[in-house]
Amino acid sequence: IFTGTVDANGGATIDNIQIGITDDNEIDTSTGNLTIDSAGGHLTLDDNVAVTGTLNVTGISTFTGAIDANGGATIDNIQIGVTGDNEIDTSTGSLTIDSAGGTVTVDDNLRVTGVSTFVGIVTTTDDLFIGGDLIISEDLVLNTNLNILGIATIGRLHTTGVGTIDGDFRVGGISTFANTTENTLGNVNTGSVQLDGGLGVAKNTTIGR
Repeated sequence: IFTGTVDANGGATIDNIQIGITDDNEIDTSTGNLTIDSAGGHLTLDDNVAVTGTLNVTGISTFTGAIDANGGATIDNIQIGVTGDNEIDTSTGSLTIDSAGGTVTVDDNLRVTGVSTFVGIVTTTDDLFIGGDLIISEDLVLNTNLNILGIATIGRLHTTGVGTIDGDFRVGGISTFANTTENTLGNVNTGSVQLDGGLGVAKNTTIGR
């Protein structure tokens, strides 16, 4: 029994635990793994910790400060900074971003290099710019004006209200006007089709009932 300080300059071996044997400032074992445990249930390391091998944690790890993982991190199949800096991807499967509140906010410009598929309603509170083709397989409903500055190719155009065309309107197929409103003779502002300018027809035309 030692009641004072033990000075073992040559190191000490207690069962398989070696203190200062392999090297100064080193605690290791002569055989087997090294286990550090406490009766209180917590182990406190009161300094910086450098791990040169693999650190396996079987319980929950709680970090009260920032985690600096310069080599990247893999959490289940999610990879953060592994494939490339500033990149979040997966080692297998698709990447799902979800929130308990029901809204995912992207606080910057969003660039998509692949195909974007929207299964719900898309709401834009500002301008929507499309640099390429816009293909719509279902109905397009607009509650406001539609201004087309270039060429628009439309397979079938159905309007339930008034359609105003300020520029040229070229139709490659057959145009059918379902409205059968009669024209009042002498009044150009009546009838199902009203033209403010002249009408030029290059082929045969039949007018009548």
